[in-house]
Amino acid sequence: MSCNKRNDNIIDPTIKSVNDLKVPSDFDWKTTQTISVIVHLPAIGEVQPLIITNRDASRRYFRGYPEDGSRTINTKITIPAYMHELRLMYNGATGPNMVFITNNSLVYNFNNTTKSATSVGCDLDGFTTYSKGGWGSPANGNNVGQLRDQYFDQVYPGDFVVGNPAQFTVTFNASNDVETYLPGGGQPEVLTQDWLNPGGSEHLGNMADQIIAARLNRDYNQAGFLGVNSTYSLGELVFMDGPF
Repeated sequence: MSCNKRNDNIIDPTIKSVNDLKVPSDFDWKTTQTISVIVHLPAIGEVQPLIITNRDASRRYFRGYPEDGSRTINTKITIPAYMHELRLMYNGATGPNMVFITNNSLVYNFNNTTKSATSVGCDLDGFTTYSKGGWGSPANGNNVGQLRDQYFDQVYPGDFVVGNPAQFTVTFNASNDVETYLPGGGQPEVLTQDWLNPGGSEHLGNMADQIIAARLNRDYNQAGFLGVNSTYSLGELVFMDGPF
């Protein structure tokens, strides 16, 4: 014999209207953020428009010139609340073009590559990185090749793209394409064409190879699959000065 005990105190958990939602009083409902942008354009050459986009350049947030005739862009832009870095594109400029947002501001100087960064003691506890050779290794046990294969589609729901979309890029469609190419090789040189899944015999140069490995380290860390630091993600670290 069995029976069910009646419990008149059971609360129906079904949310039937927005009035049933209980949200903390300090919850931030904003889906966008407005940030200040101060960008010092190159001091030499004709002034060109500055373009600000998301990482893969699929969404543009700003294109324009300094309003006062100077070489400094000083404006405000509105972007999604979840974004913490933006891509800067300027014709003829070289150097890093991904800039972090700090204290609701994006600051960059093309003349000395000063970025919006804070100099702090380096707490590298928990970080793990691998070389280009490691990222190019076949999956075996719990090595980095296995890590690459296991999480590639989660880290890169689309393609893995390295480079400047306004100039040239290297694109990998799948984890095995990265394995086929790396560790690469050759003297450091600039890209002169777009590459799609370059083969192991095609050498793009050591600089491109190292950047590909650095991006893999950064992206896998940011996705939560490679090393954990209680304060920073790997991509938030900025090299300020010192031997390199």
